[in-house]
Amino acid sequence: MTNDLFYQPSGKVPILGATIAAAGTILAAVIIGYIYAHAIIYIPFIYILFFLTIGAGWIMGQLPEYLIKFGKIRHKAAGVALGIFGGLALLYVHWAIWVAAIYAQSEGGSMADPTVALNFALAPGALWETMVAINKIGTWELGGVINGTFLWVIWAIEAIVMVGLSTLNGLGTDPIPFDEDSDAWSVKLEIPSRYQIVTEIQSLFQELNSGNWEIFKSLVPQTNPDRHYTRLTMYHAVDTDKYFISATNMILSISDKGEAEWDEQDLFLHYKLNSSQGRALIEHFNNPPAPEPEQTDAAGEPSNPSTPDFSEFES
Repeated sequence: MTNDLFYQPSGKVPILGATIAAAGTILAAVIIGYIYAHAIIYIPFIYILFFLTIGAGWIMGQLPEYLIKFGKIRHKAAGVALGIFGGLALLYVHWAIWVAAIYAQSEGGSMADPTVALNFALAPGALWETMVAINKIGTWELGGVINGTFLWVIWAIEAIVMVGLSTLNGLGTDPIPFDEDSDAWSVKLEIPSRYQIVTEIQSLFQELNSGNWEIFKSLVPQTNPDRHYTRLTMYHAVDTDKYFISATNMILSISDKGEAEWDEQDLFLHYKLNSSQGRALIEHFNNPPAPEPEQTDAAGEPSNPSTPDFSEFES
């Protein structure tokens, strides 16, 4: 499809925004790392600790979306970059705090001394040497003291889970159109969003490429919650009165446990609309024509394809 018809981020990374994002990530790493480092010392159950690791990585991965929006960062790779940076920062900071807490514990204390933790954080060589020494002695007990290769494996798994989850969450950062003219993010609109599923995808693309925005008026509301549907999403650049519309096919399947599962397949993101086009579609979506009865075959099943073939359009 023609890229000019769709929103593309400018790739701009404001210095102030990047600084705020980096500082916010480090601050979060210190807070989460402090709690996590002490938890893994005083909770002796390795299985619980595994879920704590997942939680720490997941929470860290939620930050990029908010920091990107607050810092007005418009680069496609920003979410992944912040996710990786956040995961690594959390891993490193918690190690420094954990080692400081171990030292405090050996001297009769219970909590890490912030000064000691900071010194370790600023001296990666000393931190590594101390980690190696602790590995030889061992930490938790699980049918015996855990040390050596087994402990390295546990630490490696911890690092992979923590950094991996943070990165994956950053990868899933929701793209929001940014209006360069007003220097502001667009606002998501509340519109009816469920429509009978689009199966003629190539035809839809041809219409959009020709500038036929009114093709959206041909969509019919999906009133059956147990059917595949096409979800529409609209954003509005308030100050300049620009609009953007996206479409995602929601494919329903039933799991082995008999539970409904929805697979999201984006058709396109952020098709550009001017003021009159956007307002016309909003009026249409909020006052749709009555849906036609769904056609069924002799067995009472929908006659339209239940599982559209999207393979031709997958990149």
